[in-house]
Amino acid sequence: MSIYYLLEPAVLPLLFAIWIFFDSHQRNNDRGKWTLGAFFLAPFVVPNYFAKRNLKEGEVRKGGTNWYRCKFFALYWTLLMLHFTFFSRLSELRLIQPIREQALEWFGILMLWIIPAGGVLLLGAFLKNPSKIEKGPTGSLAENKI
Repeated sequence: MSIYYLLEPAVLPLLFAIWIFFDSHQRNNDRGKWTLGAFFLAPFVVPNYFAKRNLKEGEVRKGGTNWYRCKFFALYWTLLMLHFTFFSRLSELRLIQPIREQALEWFGILMLWIIPAGGVLLLGAFLKNPSKIEKGPTGSLAENKI
């Protein structure tokens, strides 16, 4: 077994963890907690970070925390599926494959993407509260401004 197969699943969480490491510092969020969570529990922590991070001056969050969690989970899941699809196609380099096998593989990938992402977006649409509007600065950024 190649080391590639051990490292490949960590690429996307590592990229988000690095980004959150720097972003959380600018927004006065708990840098260590969010960074470690983004690496080890990325599908759950990354959407939660975007739903709860402190907003800067001029930023607005509409629809409530639950809507943002659902929206960013669907976005993260989409990126994850693109990532795995791209890397699995590169790693196996199946240039000659029967059309039937390709169609079944792509259908499986589509279902693996659309069921979780679509289900969470549908749930988010029910949880969305248009009256909830947060305007930046929020959290410790607002406290530092006063």
